[in-house]
Amino acid sequence: MSSLKIKPEKYSQGLQLCEEVTAELHNVVGKIIHRVVGNAAVRAKHNSRSTIMNSDIVNFSCDENTVNGISGTNFNNAIQTELGDNNNFKFSNGVKKTLQKHTEAALGNLMVSLKDKEVNDQLALLKRGMSIQNVPEFSVETFSFKSTAGVLQKLANPSYITSEKAKVYLQTLASTLASLLAHQSGQQSAKTISEKDVRLSASVWLPHEYAKVAIEQAENALEKYNSSKVKKDVKKKTKSKKVDAKTELKNVGRRTRAGLDVAVSSSENIIRTLNSKKNISATAPVYFAGVLQGVFVKLLTDTIPYLEESKKKTLTPVFLQKTITASAELSSIFESCLSDNM
Repeated sequence: MSSLKIKPEKYSQGLQLCEEVTAELHNVVGKIIHRVVGNAAVRAKHNSRSTIMNSDIVNFSCDENTVNGISGTNFNNAIQTELGDNNNFKFSNGVKKTLQKHTEAALGNLMVSLKDKEVNDQLALLKRGMSIQNVPEFSVETFSFKSTAGVLQKLANPSYITSEKAKVYLQTLASTLASLLAHQSGQQSAKTISEKDVRLSASVWLPHEYAKVAIEQAENALEKYNSSKVKKDVKKKTKSKKVDAKTELKNVGRRTRAGLDVAVSSSENIIRTLNSKKNISATAPVYFAGVLQGVFVKLLTDTIPYLEESKKKTLTPVFLQKTITASAELSSIFESCLSDNM
């Protein structure tokens, strides 16, 4: 929970919230602070800076609902709490005010959305969270995923099966997310897209709980991939001759070496397609595939309760849409995928 204590009446005149709603509101405030301050710190760290600059604060939505109800001291304390072990960051002139402005804008929008709603509806809105970042425009390229969807479903929960319609829908979701992350990874690098650029894109654009799982999966895959490399001087005897073990290793696919189910070659293809003028490191596609696998295993895992609730054993697009619409941030990313009749 955020250390930033707010008074709802300052943001929407006359709005009265019950104790349960107010408690949930403070929980959401923590998520807002994480997005605004945490993402700025991630960008600064990515650029090897210990100073957060205004250029690190991008894609946030500020509109007419911006209010002035947070004291500077109160907000500074919240920043230090959010940064935690990284509280050695410095701030260039005006950055804290900009961060506070974005936070107050998000709070103002949130409070307006709670007006004239019943308590249960207010709680549902707050638990859904909110997307405070403007997803940039990007072209969606096809990402080969349909054949992988059933495998990932087994990883999430082997007791359920995936319908053909769900596999097609998961292909659409994967193409959308992969295109966003590939596009944004290219925006982070000057010449060569590396796993660090992919990590930054995942940290910034995925919901916090999804980013955590995805990055952990990607880090494990990258470690396994790198550990499978064989030194040039290692030799392996066969019946007739000595063979360089590194040559033999070339016959083993990158996906297998990284212990992944999502295709590394498809990851490389979509990164290249959307960033044709840039180079790609050898490890970036491996990391990218790991991120996608982590995201979709979690998405499928989070969908299981909806199946259990309806006493169904077959995953269909309807259940996936329920999981997506339960999160404002996922809804923002997959907005173009929610209009189809499933």
